[in-house]
Amino acid sequence: MARFTYGANNVEFQTYNSWSNALDSSDTTNIAASTAYSELIPDQSGSYAASFLQNSSMFYGSLVGGHGGNVSITAPYTVSATKTITVKNINITNTSISIEASTSYPYVFNSWRTAASGSGTAISTNASLTITDNTAADHDVYYAHFTTTHVDPP
Repeated sequence: MARFTYGANNVEFQTYNSWSNALDSSDTTNIAASTAYSELIPDQSGSYAASFLQNSSMFYGSLVGGHGGNVSITAPYTVSATKTITVKNINITNTSISIEASTSYPYVFNSWRTAASGSGTAISTNASLTITDNTAADHDVYYAHFTTTHVDPP
């Protein structure tokens, strides 16, 4: 996931496609706030003021479970354990997101990483991770990495 941060002024509609799941990232014209905000947490239906974004960071991206486990979201909304999740857009300045990795025997959770298969940089070694408006929110994809000591795991 990653953050798109707005300052105190100049919130421009053509920046919405940088973070909104509902918009085509290559189209900077014909942007409707109602469409951009359609997957926003907290819900902004009916109130599409650009001022909502002032001094805020918008969080977007996905979670991917590696071989041996799954990923889920436990707050501010829930998604049951699965292999891949596209995260709803979140105003991370006001609302944190809690993610969790769950394992299947004989695997154990190793870490959240910036790349698949144990590559990249470790973000956290805790299976449960709450992400707030800090550098932990600066990744487009969070990969759950699992390991095992079994010689021939399933």
